Amino acid sequence: MSNARFHCVPVKDIPDVWPQVKPLIDRGLDITDYEMTTSDYKDFLMSESCVLFIGSLNDGDVKSIVVADVTEYPRTNVLQIHLWVTASGRDYQLWVDQFPTIEDWGRDRGCTITTALCRKGLAKKLTQLSGWKEKSTLLTKQL
Repeated sequence: MSNARFHCVPVKDIPDVWPQVKPLIDRGLDITDYEMTTSDYKDFLMSESCVLFIGSLNDGDVKSIVVADVTEYPRTNVLQIHLWVTASGRDYQLWVDQFPTIEDWGRDRGCTITTALCRKGLAKKLTQLSGWKEKSTLLTKQL
């Protein structure tokens, strides 16, 4: 049995965990076109525009993070995953197994769908390791 767990971080506790979270967000930004900065994520989290989940083991160190929000549509709410990073860059199976905690958080807020904007490597892992399905691909072009 794994001792890995995701925990939703209350806004008041974000400054306390930020020293461990910031390097993971920085790593996640390395694969983007920098639409957001690490401090943008902190601002979103502190303003409750997004929510932070941290994955930890018994040692208490942050081993994985997920940044998510709920988008409300007329017929459903969508749990959107903006960032999912592990400290090792691997061991996603360990954290996929804990993802129901995040799904339950979304269900409690009326979500019936989960989406994730992610790099192809993570998309491949999620489709192999769990019930994720690739429905579309987002292409971008600098203007």
